Amino acid sequence: MAKNNSNQKSDTESTKSVAEEKPQEQANIQETTNPKKSSRGQSKRNTLTPRQEQVFKLIVEGFTNQQIADNLKTSLKTVDAHRATIMTRLNIHNLAGLVKYAIRNGLTSVD
Repeated sequence: MAKNNSNQKSDTESTKSVAEEKPQEQANIQETTNPKKSSRGQSKRNTLTPRQEQVFKLIVEGFTNQQIADNLKTSLKTVDAHRATIMTRLNIHNLAGLVKYAIRNGLTSVD
């Protein structure tokens, strides 16, 4: 089903606002997804790269993988790979679990 241009523009604008987040919000995401290193100097398993954090936030906001790929100007296969890596690193196995994680860690709200 094709979307009209106003919806596509809205999705693009929403993605741009996520991509251009305030530094404080980006720091909050970083703290939540990148815990301090262990005593051996290795980071814990649930660390995400900045791009993975960006994809994660868009996933929990309800964007499809194709919309994320279009808005971030990357391939669908790359978004699929990011999604799989995010789920593996956070040890979460479904979309509902990702959303719960995001809400509990203040990465999104229930609006």
